Amino acid sequence: MQIPQKKIKPMQKRYLSIPLLSILAIVGLFSCAKKSNNINNGQIVATPYSLFFADTAGAVYLTNDGKNIAKTLLPADGLPPTAMATSGENLLVVKPNVYYEINNAANFNVSYGYPAQYKHLGVNGEVLPLNQTMIINSPAWGHMYVASVDPDPTNYFGIAWTTQNGIINSWSPENYYDTDHIVNLPRCAMSFTQMENGTMVCIDTLGNCFYRHSATLADRWEEGGTALPANGYYSAGHINNRIIAIDTKGANGAYYSDDLGTSWNSISGLPTGRPLLSISSPYEQVCLVGTDSAGVYVLNEGTGSFQPANSGLPPYTVVRGIAFKENIYKNDTKQQYVYLATNTGIYQSVDMGLNWVKTIPGNFVAVY
Repeated sequence: MQIPQKKIKPMQKRYLSIPLLSILAIVGLFSCAKKSNNINNGQIVATPYSLFFADTAGAVYLTNDGKNIAKTLLPADGLPPTAMATSGENLLVVKPNVYYEINNAANFNVSYGYPAQYKHLGVNGEVLPLNQTMIINSPAWGHMYVASVDPDPTNYFGIAWTTQNGIINSWSPENYYDTDHIVNLPRCAMSFTQMENGTMVCIDTLGNCFYRHSATLADRWEEGGTALPANGYYSAGHINNRIIAIDTKGANGAYYSDDLGTSWNSISGLPTGRPLLSISSPYEQVCLVGTDSAGVYVLNEGTGSFQPANSGLPPYTVVRGIAFKENIYKNDTKQQYVYLATNTGIYQSVDMGLNWVKTIPGNFVAVY
C-alpha cells in the first residue's frame, strides 16, 4: 500500500527544554539539605538503583552508581544481547534465547526459546538486530511481552507474554486481539512501548501499529489502521501519550501519531541516511533518539523537530541503548540520571541529556 506524503503537524505538547530555574532548583535541594545528627540526609541514598549493561562480547554487567562495575553477571560468550529487561527480582537478557537470572543468582537459565531475530540491513549496509524495545515489562499490568517466533499455531501476533516474571514455562502466545478488525494474520511483532496513560503499543515488521489499553480480558489488541512508510523497520517509542516511531534501517526517519496509529506525521531534524538505533523518554520529560554514528538527538518542544544533544560525546558516536535511573535520598529528594550505551563507553547525564560524561569505557550494545 502506498502511503501519501504527509505534512508535519505542529507538535501539540511541550516536550523538551529544562529551564535554568529547574536546574538551579535541583542544585538548591542538595545544597540546602537538612542534617540530622550531623548526617546530611540529602547525600544518603535510601533507594539505590541498579543499572545493567552489556558489551559486544556478550558480557553483562551491573553497576549501582553508573561509574563502577559492581559485578559481572554473565561472562563474554560471543553473543551480544539484543535487549534486557527486569521483572520482579529477575533480570532477563535476550540473546538467541531469553535468559533470566533470579535476584543476583550465580547462573542464568533459559526463560524462553523463541525470541524474534529479525535482523535487517541498514542503509549503511550493516546488519542490525532488533533493539531494546523488543521486550517490555509493565509492572502495572503484571505482564511482560517479547517479540516472538513461537511456532505455536495460535501465535498469530508474534507476541509472547508472561505474568510470572519470565520464569521458564511461564510464556504463552498472545491471542487477545480484536477478531472483527484484525484479519490479516499472522503478524510479526518487533517493538513495544507503553505510554503515560498506560496504553501498550506494538509495531510489527510491516509498520503496522497495534494497541491495548489494559491487560483485562475486556481489552484486546486493536489495529491503528494506517501502516508506516514501507521499506522500514520501526522501533516504537513515545512522549507522554504521543507515539514516536523511528526507522532502524535509516531510510524513513521518524514519525508521530496522536491517534494510536490511525494517521502518521513525519518529524524533521534527525540525520538522513543513518539507522536510528534506540529511543527513550526519560521520566516523560524529553524524547531521545540514538543514532548510528551521529550521536543522540532530542525532541525540541519549540520547533517540533529533533536536534543534536551531543555535548560531551565524541564525533561519530554510535548510540545503541538509552536508560534512565534515579537515586532517592533519605530526605526524599531525587537525583535523576540518563545513560547511553555507545561504541566508546557508557555515558551519564544529570541534566536530561543536555551534557554527557563518559563513566565506563568500552563498546556496549545494550543498557537497562
